[in-house]
Amino acid sequence: MVVRAIPRRRRGHARKSFGLPLSLSIVLSFVLGVICSAYACWVAFRDRDPIIVQVPASSPPAASSVRKGGAARSETALDDINLPNAAGSYLVSPKEGIALANSPPEQQKSFELFAMSTMTDKSQGNFNLPACLADRTKCSYPDFENPLCQVHGHFYHTIYDRWLGPYASSQEPMQFLEIGYFQGKGFQAYTEYMSRNPNAELHSMEIACLPEGSRDEGKWPWGNFAQKHDWYQKLRDADRLHCGDASSYDFLKGVWDNSMKRLDAPPLKVVIDDAAHLAEHMAMSLFFWFPRIEPGGVMVVEDIQPSGVANPFRTMIIPQVVKDMHWCGGTPTETNKEIKADSLCFPQIHKLLQGVHCELHICVFVRNVEPAYEPDKEGSITPPDAFNMEKVQKCLFGPHA
Repeated sequence: MVVRAIPRRRRGHARKSFGLPLSLSIVLSFVLGVICSAYACWVAFRDRDPIIVQVPASSPPAASSVRKGGAARSETALDDINLPNAAGSYLVSPKEGIALANSPPEQQKSFELFAMSTMTDKSQGNFNLPACLADRTKCSYPDFENPLCQVHGHFYHTIYDRWLGPYASSQEPMQFLEIGYFQGKGFQAYTEYMSRNPNAELHSMEIACLPEGSRDEGKWPWGNFAQKHDWYQKLRDADRLHCGDASSYDFLKGVWDNSMKRLDAPPLKVVIDDAAHLAEHMAMSLFFWFPRIEPGGVMVVEDIQPSGVANPFRTMIIPQVVKDMHWCGGTPTETNKEIKADSLCFPQIHKLLQGVHCELHICVFVRNVEPAYEPDKEGSITPPDAFNMEKVQKCLFGPHA
C-alpha cells in the first residue's frame, strides 16, 4: 500500500476533506486501498498459469504410471488430484513435499548421488579412488598401471549427468531402455534420477528372469537375479521388465513391436547396454537399437574394458564407427588428387551418427537429425564381418577401392 503524506493544513482551516472529517477520510482511503489491492491479487491469481504437479516418484514410473492426455503421471499424486483440465494436465492444491512446475526449479542432483544410494557400481570408482591412491594395498586391482583401473567400480556419473541429465530435468516425453537389469540397482538409480520427469517411461531387459531350465531350451539355469529387487514383480506386471536374451533378434523385435512401439508410447531417446559385456552382444545392441532411437537420442554402451570378452568391441567396432564419422567419400581424379579413396565400414550406422563421446570404459553414440526407421532383420543385426580382422584392417587402413 502506498502511503502519501498529508499536506499540513493552514491555520484556521477545518479538519475536513471533501466535506468529511480528516480522520474519517484517512480511514476510508485505507479501506479503499485494501480493497483495490485484494482485487489486483485476485485478477493475477485468476489469470495465472495452471499449477501442474511434478512429484518425485518414490516408486518406479515403470510400475506406477498412467496415461492421460498423452502424458504419464505418477500415482504418488493420486490423492492430491482434483480434475484434469482440457490438455490432460492435473490441477492440484499445493501440499508439503510437492514441487510445482511454476516454482523456481531445483538444481538437478548428480547421478552419482542416486548411484551411491542404490549401491550400483556405476560411480563407485569415484568413492573408492582416494583410499586406493593413498594405500596401494587397498586397491582392488593393484597390478594395473592406470590408477583409475585399480579400483572397484566406475566413473559413469559424468556421462549420465551430461547425456541423461537434460531428460531428467525436463518434462520432455521420452522412452528409456536399460539392457541388463541384473539385481535392479542400476535401474533403480536411473528411475530415481529421472523421477522429476513425469513423462519418462523406463524399460529394462534381463535374461535371468527366464523360466528355469537349460539354455538349449531357451531358458536360464542359474537363478533369477532380478527377483531379488523389491520392484521386480511390479515391473513384470506393468510390462516394463522384459525377460529374454538381448542378443537375440527375435526377442528384441518382439519387445519392440509389442511393448515399446505403441501408438501412445513416447519417443525412444535413450538405450543403455549394461548386460553380458560380451563384444558380440554389445555390437548387437548398437546395430539393432541405433536406427530405432529418435533424432537427438543416445545409445550408451558400458564396460568397454580391455577384458577378453569385451575388448573386441573396443578395438574393432568403435574404431570403425569413429573412422566412418569423419568420412567424406569421393573418388580421386586427375584434377583433384587430394581426394582420398575411402569406404564406409558400417554405412547403416554412419548415416544416423552425429558423434561419439567416450570416457573411461563407456561410450555414447549420438543420433543425428535423420528420422528413426524400422530396418529389416539384415539391417538390424551385426554385419557378419564386423569382427573379421582382415576386413577391419582393410576398412581402417586400406587399400580402399
